[in-house]
Amino acid sequence: AIIYVAEAEGRLVLVNREYERRTERSAAELLGRTVEAFLPPADAQAVMANDRRVMQERRAVQFESSYLERGRPTTFFSLKFPLVDDAGVVRGVGAISTDVTQRKLAEEALRRSQERFEKVFRASTIAICVTSLADGTLVDGNVALQALTGYTVAEMRGNTGDELNLWVQTG
Repeated sequence: AIIYVAEAEGRLVLVNREYERRTERSAAELLGRTVEAFLPPADAQAVMANDRRVMQERRAVQFESSYLERGRPTTFFSLKFPLVDDAGVVRGVGAISTDVTQRKLAEEALRRSQERFEKVFRASTIAICVTSLADGTLVDGNVALQALTGYTVAEMRGNTGDELNLWVQTG
């Protein structure tokens, strides 16, 4: 995880090793500077806007942000929280960010795969039914299944495979 603490003015006062590794800069190069000194302008503006929002709202906020990192789109899930002194004055912001790029890529691949399955499922001339793993009841079926049984998916939904076999034999 990437961890940092910044003063209200945006100057970094703490960074962890992962922050150093990701920015390819040492803590000595980072501390006392704002993100504008080392992030692309659009990325720096987004980070600072999120930090300001957290300090203005005076509450923890979760963000999902995408940036170019070494030329590759990288997505982070971040939790940012205000740092408040004993007098109730917001003095800065703390942040913990996790790289979720691989998860986001996997989700997108799954979504595309699901779309392809849906197209094949709906267009197939072979009767296909989808049943619940929990209780074996019909969840969905294609047009070919409806033609084979003579029942609509709505009529078959919630019935077990045994009941469906009976329908095919008598349908």
